[in-house]
Amino acid sequence: MSKKSKRRRAVGPGPYSGQVLGAIVDALDVGEGVLTDKTAKRMFAGRSVNGNSRKERLKALGQEIVNLGLVPDVDWQSQTAPFREDLETSDVLAGVIDVTCQWWDTLMERVQSESAHVSDVSHVGRGFLRFVTVDVSLRMLGWARLAGIEVPEPQVPVWARPNGAGEILRGLQRDAELSRDQLAMRLEVSPTTVDNWLDGRNLPTRYHLPALARELSSAQAIGTDELERRLRREFALANLAGTMAAVVGWDDVAADVEAAFRFAGLMQQFDELTPLFEELAVDERFAGLDAEDNPDRLAGFLLPLLVLTGSSGPFRLRLLRSLAKRPEVRDWTDDIYAVTSSIELQLRHIAASQPGRRMAAGLAQDYFDVVGEPTREDLEANEAIRTTLVGENNDIFPFRTEMSDVPNPFSVIDRSIRLRRGLVRRFPHSAEAHYQLGSMLGMMGWRVRNHEWVEEGIMECRVAAGLEPTWDGPAVEPGIILCNIEDWDGALRELETAESSLPAVTPHLRNARGYALMNAGRLEEALAEYLAVVEVRPDFATAWGYAAHCAFSLGNRTEGLRYAKRARALGDPETYHAWDNGAYSPRRRGGLR
Repeated sequence: MSKKSKRRRAVGPGPYSGQVLGAIVDALDVGEGVLTDKTAKRMFAGRSVNGNSRKERLKALGQEIVNLGLVPDVDWQSQTAPFREDLETSDVLAGVIDVTCQWWDTLMERVQSESAHVSDVSHVGRGFLRFVTVDVSLRMLGWARLAGIEVPEPQVPVWARPNGAGEILRGLQRDAELSRDQLAMRLEVSPTTVDNWLDGRNLPTRYHLPALARELSSAQAIGTDELERRLRREFALANLAGTMAAVVGWDDVAADVEAAFRFAGLMQQFDELTPLFEELAVDERFAGLDAEDNPDRLAGFLLPLLVLTGSSGPFRLRLLRSLAKRPEVRDWTDDIYAVTSSIELQLRHIAASQPGRRMAAGLAQDYFDVVGEPTREDLEANEAIRTTLVGENNDIFPFRTEMSDVPNPFSVIDRSIRLRRGLVRRFPHSAEAHYQLGSMLGMMGWRVRNHEWVEEGIMECRVAAGLEPTWDGPAVEPGIILCNIEDWDGALRELETAESSLPAVTPHLRNARGYALMNAGRLEEALAEYLAVVEVRPDFATAWGYAAHCAFSLGNRTEGLRYAKRARALGDPETYHAWDNGAYSPRRRGGLR
């Protein structure tokens, strides 16, 4: 592992996609160019760059991946699907990377918005890596079919093991019958340098590779140039594996790499064109195509879409649910089924599953921080509630059932509400229990248009606020529930009541009030609330984004752009993209919020 990569990983908790991309670029050991210039360094430090600069660097990263041979190049113009004429593999890779970055930033924004500060994101990284593994297997299947190759056999490559690069180098050294000292002398480096390479303390740089390939190619069936390309590719992969292992561990890296090949290989065995056609039969883009009469033309539509959309695509359900039924993937069934649901639900699942974290998201004060030293009864009640609700995450998706189809969403909602009613009966004096029930009733009442649930949810939150009058979570929640049903005046009245009952105006209260004021058209007041929020929580991306929307809508372009860039750097690019697309021009002022 290079020293440069080690420095990059020391960013601290909660890195956003720019920093993750920087670690990848370091691991690939790229040469001079747009991936190493000042703009790239800004981007990889998590700071804002303009949209065109970002696209240019994502495409350069995609081209570097192609140059390394990490993915096969594809002639996109030969496909039936309607792509622009100048589309290149680097463009496709840039789009795939960009989407994955958006997923990661959404997740990190959600986690960083939790009431407690995140000091360890390893749990999130582990869940996200499994999510991406399933997504990559879908894209890998489409890519292999487009390139006319078979998916490689599932195995753990040498580069995905601890000191994989050293093992690769030792094997080549042994084949070439060169001692450590002989190799060092021919390369004009010290024996200690060679020892460090062989033991995995660091890797040969791209500048050592031509000489290494020249000295080690004599016993290989490939030429010097091809060996140099292979070394670059495998050393880059080993470096990437080491970067991931620093977060999730080598066992997980090996399992995920093997799983991606295994899943793609298993799906390759399916006769996927016919079921995919059935899945898309109602789509007018495919009208007139027959899976049996014209499979090549159909594949020309479907396979590029599979590469481009992965687990977000319109036909991933049939493939992944078929995969999940295989006994060979039992350890991954949960993850595979989770990926067939919405990305937003899956990211929420990952965020909520962190051990020891509160269930309620947002800026609310932590329960025990408010009530002071908890009693033994409080501890027992809240531990039981937390354990029950974390366990309930498995019920959001059809895990460990008959592996057939997603259950009726209303049955899931009913089960969740009944579970929380049971907690209230079990712990009638627990503010946490009443708050969890009230929040669920309010949210689901809004979703399914059940006004009785909304009213009951508000009452349960009021009960919780009465049990713990200094805790802002249940005091503010009625206002949030009313915001969800777009009763802005009612929400503001509830939030005024919360302000009068709480000992202080908290960021959680200000954030909710800012949202109600913004939607009620009182933009100046809303902007003041959001600026007060970020003064206390400068890492809260959503507040920066809404502040930008208010400023743009008020005609303050300079401040709006500054806030929007800050939100984008923290993982919420929506307002910035709206501005970039002209949504706040004088004729279209109002944006996308």
